[in-house]
Amino acid sequence: MKRFSKALVQRRLLIMFLVILASTIFFGFRLAYLQLWQNEFFQTKALEQRMQSIPVEGLRGTIYDRNGIPLALSVSAHTVFAVPIEVESPEETASLLAAILDLEPDFILKRLKKRSSVEWLKKKVTDEEAKQILRLGLPGIGLVPTSTRIYPYGSIAPQVLGFVGIDNQGLEGIELQYDEFLRGRPGQAVFERDAHGRALEDGVRGFLPGERFGDFFALNGVNLK
Repeated sequence: MKRFSKALVQRRLLIMFLVILASTIFFGFRLAYLQLWQNEFFQTKALEQRMQSIPVEGLRGTIYDRNGIPLALSVSAHTVFAVPIEVESPEETASLLAAILDLEPDFILKRLKKRSSVEWLKKKVTDEEAKQILRLGLPGIGLVPTSTRIYPYGSIAPQVLGFVGIDNQGLEGIELQYDEFLRGRPGQAVFERDAHGRALEDGVRGFLPGERFGDFFALNGVNLK
């Protein structure tokens, strides 16, 4: 049977002790680094994961003729959305909203029962409809400001002016050609949510409105007749 000298055993024990000590010091410094120097970084990352963002349309610019007469402009409107997990009574909520928004209750109910974080219910809602919804105070139902496009002179020179779609994007004519400039910069509404996706009452909330880049003047003129 192989025998080890006392000195050899002590040397090996010392090496093991030094390895354990070095490992302890390394992980201790690593933990301190994460807690002291990287704490803000991880807190920021954790907050980002808890934040829910809802896009807000930019403010679309007005199109004028060379005499300053508005040919296309945007007026105030709203978009109705739902946070399904916060809706307390889907059937009743769907029924109440359907009466205001002129939608089928089943159409709304299907969206209220989805597992997604946010569901859009209707865009281009009028100020009066928005006020009615706010008065109901329905949990899980919210509104974000947007706009709807109007043409004071109707469909004059449609091949020149063009028109916009439901998402405020230019589809034809000047509206399409200068869409990137006219549609402005979008904003966002944000709120902090818990692990189940519900908005925290005392959590972080914020609203960054959409911006307007500018207006367009049709210097070549548009025939209003």
